[in-house]
Amino acid sequence: MIPLTMIRSKLTPLIALTALLLLTMAACGGGDGDDAPRASLAAGAIGCEQMREDSYQYSFQVDLDTGPLPTSSPLPTGPGRPPFHFTSSVRGVVQDGVKLQGTVTNTDGTNNTVYEAIQIGDTGYLKFDNGQGWKESDTSVRPIAFPYWPMSVCESLAPDIDTGSLGTPEIEELNGINTERYEVPSLGIDFFKRSPDFGSGSDAASYITGLSGTLWVAETGRYPAKFDFSGQGNYTSGQVFTVQIQFEVWDLRSEVKVSAPTLGIPGN
Repeated sequence: MIPLTMIRSKLTPLIALTALLLLTMAACGGGDGDDAPRASLAAGAIGCEQMREDSYQYSFQVDLDTGPLPTSSPLPTGPGRPPFHFTSSVRGVVQDGVKLQGTVTNTDGTNNTVYEAIQIGDTGYLKFDNGQGWKESDTSVRPIAFPYWPMSVCESLAPDIDTGSLGTPEIEELNGINTERYEVPSLGIDFFKRSPDFGSGSDAASYITGLSGTLWVAETGRYPAKFDFSGQGNYTSGQVFTVQIQFEVWDLRSEVKVSAPTLGIPGN
């Protein structure tokens, strides 16, 4: 069993909550639309307004990997950690930028959990495969384990993106969306520092030295339609720590309906 203290060192409280649940519970085709961007953007910037206002489907996945202790010089200067791989992903929908519903999947390769989550205003709902049905929470007091909201993903990424510095893009149709595809050679780690799902105290912000990968930007709206970034660094033990993050949006302005579920055990 992987020590919970190690997981907490990697993840912010929200991600730690999903990891804790993982280890302790047994438990239509879219287009890019006809509207022009609704807010002016600086040249080369990406926008998040459509993430905050429209209806769409999305997915996000993060893979965290800690390698084995090195067997050659330089000698470690800090304590080692058990090798570790953790994958957390969400596949969900957003209604009008304010109601979210998704399926959250977490695994460390041995322990697995899959559960459903809904967020409407300050009310959150969770349902695990334990026969207990939906449970309601006041998220103004404490958030539920529903990570990687697409609007916060976009807002954490946007300040670091200047497509004008990324060269000439490839024009590509992606999920019915006209996009510009850019290769991003270096992104820095500010995404992790800004993200409510990681934060400045996370291992990703502390040890990853930079990100690189591919970014697809919608021609209409200039929002990130997809990205695939990875980066690595070293713990003081010399162990390699690797992060990969993947995000995708589709069916923008689709017919999405998110509503409060029936609470408790079905049929009772």
